[in-house]
Amino acid sequence: MIGHSISKFEDTQQMARDWASQRKIDAIQVVYSLMNRESTSLIEDLGTQGIGIFARESLANGFLSGTITRQTQFESNNLNKRYSQEEIGERVDYVEALSYLIRDDISTMPQAALRWVLDNANVSLVLSGAKNTGELQDAINASTCSPFTEVEHQRAQDLHKKDYPAA
Repeated sequence: MIGHSISKFEDTQQMARDWASQRKIDAIQVVYSLMNRESTSLIEDLGTQGIGIFARESLANGFLSGTITRQTQFESNNLNKRYSQEEIGERVDYVEALSYLIRDDISTMPQAALRWVLDNANVSLVLSGAKNTGELQDAINASTCSPFTEVEHQRAQDLHKKDYPAA
């Protein structure tokens, strides 16, 4: 089953590349975050062709929101309920390792996560998923924060060992 979903993902990416080269699309929406970077090459390929890239799930279904802990218990209707406590802990550990991205003008993990996505010059728009005015303001503030340095980006790359599945 895993092999099938990977093939379907690769097929979808190839279809997007084909449609972009045929100018059948002007924009595409992809999952892209510090926790899921599997669309990186597609973003590069399409972005350099002038295709708009809309990044979604950039807060990794709340894991990059800074509010999920190892003890978090999700309601039965929550998308994240599908994860075991072990996987929740693994994701939380990874987010904690990324906490060095909170610095100077970046005061929250959501700002750091959104700023990291915005640092990709091929990303046109980040869908924040804000649920209230505070979250919206946090997302807006991310756009005015200083870009991360090459050293900070490299450290994030070095920490990234796997892509956590998207919703």
